[in-house]
Amino acid sequence: MKPVVQVRLLPTPEQAALEATLCAVNEAATWVSALAHHQRVFRFTDQGVSVRVVRRDSLA
Repeated sequence: MKPVVQVRLLPTPEQAALEATLCAVNEAATWVSALAHHQRVFRFTDQGVSVRVVRRDSLA
């Protein structure tokens, strides 16, 4: 049997400020994944167009 340890992370204020950025990146990655799945694109190199669209839209 493997021992299990529960850990609570206590981020510094600077680390906590990155949460919004991480959430935005995760949302964009989820969108790209859904788009690729819908278009039946299964290789990363084929997703390059979608990634550029996310970057362009996020800077607007």
